Amino acid sequence: MVYKKSDKTEARKDEKRKLIFGTAAKVFAQNGYHQTSVKNICDAAEISVGTFYLYFKNKEDLFEELYDEMEKLINHVNKYAVGMDAKTAAERFAHVVAASIWTYQKYRELAKILLIEAVGLNPRFEDKYTNIMLKSCATMEDTLKRLKDKGFIDVPDVKVAAIAHEGAFNHAIAYWLRVNEELDLKVYAYPLTVYSLQALKMDFRSNDIQYSINETFEELDNSADKFMKFR
Repeated sequence: MVYKKSDKTEARKDEKRKLIFGTAAKVFAQNGYHQTSVKNICDAAEISVGTFYLYFKNKEDLFEELYDEMEKLINHVNKYAVGMDAKTAAERFAHVVAASIWTYQKYRELAKILLIEAVGLNPRFEDKYTNIMLKSCATMEDTLKRLKDKGFIDVPDVKVAAIAHEGAFNHAIAYWLRVNEELDLKVYAYPLTVYSLQALKMDFRSNDIQYSINETFEELDNSADKFMKFR
């Protein structure tokens, strides 16, 4: 009986933590970091301030965990997309772009924290954001190098191409987060994919790319529960 009671207690604690985490993501995204207080989060979650401090040290501790969770989520979803069946390199490329789009769309509050709220917040978050960009560009550079070695793409410099792709993609997402709140981000998937494929001079068929994008969205919608830790 004691063991069962302990299980129930841990389950309640886990649910409470999820509630605080999910509520904080919405409040931070809506109000911004500096305009959000612990009390704001507690009021929105309908909990006491004392309860908050049972789970998190302070506002910054919670914000950093949200930030790190979004980074892990993006990596997890992208790895899943890379593992999907694809007949061509262009189709696999479409899977990855669509997966990123899907992630930002589904977890908009966390995306805003990663790409908007954390930028310029303090030196620690600046370093974290810089490391994410460097890692993302390095991954894309490695991918493009393999594609170039196999003759699938034609670019003079894979590093510059990787930086250009990541920059264009992130700028489009940031624009959507700041301006087009009502727009379904998924409409960006096809034009962003084609833009990159054309820039890389990679052969592709439009119908195949659109099919791959739709396939990715459907696959991720059906598998969404496995990605998010706090949902």
